[in-house]
Order: sequence, then structure tokens, then C-alpha cells
Amino acid sequence: MTELGGLAPHWVGHIFGTNTGRLHLAIETAVEGVDHRLGLLRLSDDNFGTSNFKVQVTLENKNLTLTGEPLGETDGVEQGGIRASAKFDAQGNLHGEWSSTNGTGGAFDLYPHLGTALIRNAPKLEQIYTSTRELGALRLFKSDIEEILAIMRRKFPGARVVVTHLDRGAELARYDDEFQRRFKNLEKLDWIKLSVQSAAEGGFVRSLTLDLGQEFNRVTTQGPDEAWVLGEVEATALALRRRQHGLSTAIGKYKVSFNQFIFLAALVAMPELPLKERVIFVSGVILLLVGANKAANLLVPNFIVDFQTDRPNWLAGIWPSAVSWLISVTSAVAASFLFDWLRG
Repeated sequence: MTELGGLAPHWVGHIFGTNTGRLHLAIETAVEGVDHRLGLLRLSDDNFGTSNFKVQVTLENKNLTLTGEPLGETDGVEQGGIRASAKFDAQGNLHGEWSSTNGTGGAFDLYPHLGTALIRNAPKLEQIYTSTRELGALRLFKSDIEEILAIMRRKFPGARVVVTHLDRGAELARYDDEFQRRFKNLEKLDWIKLSVQSAAEGGFVRSLTLDLGQEFNRVTTQGPDEAWVLGEVEATALALRRRQHGLSTAIGKYKVSFNQFIFLAALVAMPELPLKERVIFVSGVILLLVGANKAANLLVPNFIVDFQTDRPNWLAGIWPSAVSWLISVTSAVAASFLFDWLRG
């Protein structure tokens, strides 16, 4: 695999960074006396559709380089020339970085697709399994991220973890080693995505993704082996749950909100009041709950990672839950005082 003539004719993989999607690289047969090979790179972008690039492939000291230009236009989307460089891992897969003349860039992974040569010796696979686990509110620290990266490296030996986060309003993707070297430059992040993948039997890909942010905290695994997919998603979710906080806005398995109980209690108590007082009471309860939700969202984020703190003290470990419940209990007490005053 380290000589140009030994490159597999077909490679498949994924692209990360300013663009995300799937890749297919078809390399032409080697020509004697020529130090490069031509190929066709197909990109299925998650947002902009399919693009094709005519590329030139060179290999020097185990470093593979791709340079190319777009073939045609894609629905009016401006495209530029591309350049990518990658290195082989111990399994013969390619991991590297790409950039374009338009200023876009990021990371990518490619895996040799051996077709029937591999499938003949593997059990017949009919589908890909995907499993997802949702987590509650998380507060992580530098040591937690280091532990997560170590777990992902151990589960995917030879593969590189891609870490994506927001930097000055734009998504920035880096490999895990480069990301760790920049810990000292980071303070707090409210969204981070960690993903890693490797080749599996039958030409398929096995992957693990952690998407942690304000909308949701989610662990996803995918692969051709159902037992592996289910086992890894549970093990990874379990490792994160020790940093999970029990909030008043997400009680129990079905994430019922304590504020919903307050509103139901208000509906039950409402018949004791005359019509005018009912309107005032319900309006007051709604305003209290809206204010409680806004205060909880401001003071208790669904996710945050603090890179300036190695390990939390006891107060940092309990304050999100304590503040969340204090806000909800305060709104419940205020609603009860309002009811007593109106019934007065």
C-alpha cells in the first residue's frame, strides 16, 4: 500500500469540516514511468449535493497527495480547486486534511474498498445497525474530555478522532492530538462533536459519534455488527452519565418537567376561584413558568465543557441540579401565594 502501483482502485470515506458528506475515490491503473495517477473524486455533500473532481494522485514517503479541479457546476454553487494530503495508518486506511481555493477545508478519512475480494471471505451482511442514546444535562471538564478521547482511541486503534466545535461563529474540525494541544487556548464550549470510525468487515464502516450541545446530548454508534453497536452505545453513554445532572426540567425516563406538574396542579385548583380570578391565576402561573424556564436556560445550560478546570469541586458538581430545583420550587411557591391571595 505504500507504493503508488499498489494503491487500491476504489476508496470510500467521509469528509468533515466546513463541508460534510461521503467520498468515493476511483484511481486509474498505474502507467509505467509516470510518477502520479489520475482519478475521479465524487463528493456527496450533506447540504450541496453531488460534485465530481478530476484529481491527480501522488505518493511520496507514505504521504499521499490529491490535487484536482471540479468537473462542471453543481446547481450554481461556486466550486474551487482542491488539495488534500493524508497518511496511512497501521490498517492501510488514509487520514488527512483538505482545503480548497475557496477557503473551505477540514479533515477526511478514506478506506480501501476491496469489493468481492473481501466479501467472499466475510459473512453476508444485509444491513447497517444504528443505535442512539439520549443523555440529560452535562457539565464536563478538561479531564473528562481527555478520558473520552482516550476511550475512543482505545476502541478504534489506528483511527483518528475528529473533534468539531465552534470557533468565532464557524465550525472548526481538528484531529484529537491537535485539539488537545490547544486546550490551554480554550475556555468554555457549549457545543462539541467527537467522531471516529474505522473499516469493518464486508467493506462497511464502524463509527462512534458524541454530539453534545444545547439542543441535545447524544451518543450514536453505527456498524454491521448489531452486538457491537448496542454494546458500545450503552458503554459510552454509561461513561458520560456520571457527569449528568438531575434537573427539574427533566425528571425520570420520559423527561417530565416539574413545571408541568405545577401547571396541572393549577388546573386542578382553578375551579375553587370565580371566573375573573381564574383568568388572573392562570395568566400569573403561565408568566411564572415562562420566567422559570428562561431563568433555567440562562443559569443552567444543557451542556458546557470547562477546559480551564481539570476536575470539579463538590460545589461545581451539584450546583446545576440545585439551581434548577430552586428555580422550580420558587415558581411553585409563588403560584401558591397567588392562589391564596385570589381566593382570599
